[in-house]
Amino acid sequence: MLDGVTVLELAAVLPGRYAGRILADLGARVVRVVEPAGQEYFQGTDLGRNLNEGKETVFLDLNDPEQRQSFFNYVSEAQVLLCNFRPERLKKLNIEYKGLKKYRPDLVCCLISGFGQNSIYGNQGAHDLNFQAMSGLLFGPHFPVSALSGALWAVIAVLAGLYQQQKTGEGIFLDIAILAGMLEWSGLIAEQKNVRPTVNNWIYATKDDGQVAISALERHFWRRFCERLARPDLLDFYNVPIAADHPAYITLVELFASKTRQEWEELLADADCCFSSVLPVSEALTSCYLQERRKGWPRTLAVKLFSEL
Repeated sequence: MLDGVTVLELAAVLPGRYAGRILADLGARVVRVVEPAGQEYFQGTDLGRNLNEGKETVFLDLNDPEQRQSFFNYVSEAQVLLCNFRPERLKKLNIEYKGLKKYRPDLVCCLISGFGQNSIYGNQGAHDLNFQAMSGLLFGPHFPVSALSGALWAVIAVLAGLYQQQKTGEGIFLDIAILAGMLEWSGLIAEQKNVRPTVNNWIYATKDDGQVAISALERHFWRRFCERLARPDLLDFYNVPIAADHPAYITLVELFASKTRQEWEELLADADCCFSSVLPVSEALTSCYLQERRKGWPRTLAVKLFSEL
């Protein structure tokens, strides 16, 4: 359906890379831009191979002016730029949307970031556990993932179908199966079967019976957490598997239970260590972040449209 569309994928982590895989499955030419010195997640794993299937790969050091110009040449040939960098990284590399339009005025630029442009959370790092905690989904009750995933697969298919209709003048029948969509995700999970929960990626109870989530998957996030607490002795706990009788787990359970949720928020708010409180849905839906996100765009919160940035 997306024959003739070229997508430039600038993403090291799962959201951007999985979006690129879906677009490739729909027929787009997807060109992955990989930085040689950068950290590529899932490298050498079944999941990584799954995410890269059907894509072309080019290696470019975007910190090098000459190779960055090569990137701009790719931009001029693409209809879409799919990017999973933090906004501050794009600014540092001088590859923000406004500048890229010089090379491709009609470029569709899709930036996937944790909190969006100009968020109250700035450029803080976060992972899946944090987003679930902050949205209220970790708090319960059961969330109808399959039903909502079916809706998203349908929207993706309809948008691709509209493009084909516009290009060919022909209609198309789209058969969306909710179970098939869930099995697509199950395949991704199965490829991480050896991944175990660790003390640096877990949910802990606080002194006031609240809960907080730490998702310091990368070592530098864990180091920032330890530095903010002035606890260098915790550095060696990085990636220790969860076990009820393990000293690392016991230490962290006791540590988080020593302060209230609010005290932890105040202590770690600007530490950029992938920390978040586990919010009930009622609190998540009245958060300052959500109110900010609604400004000027009261309907779909996940997507904001910008003609200029």
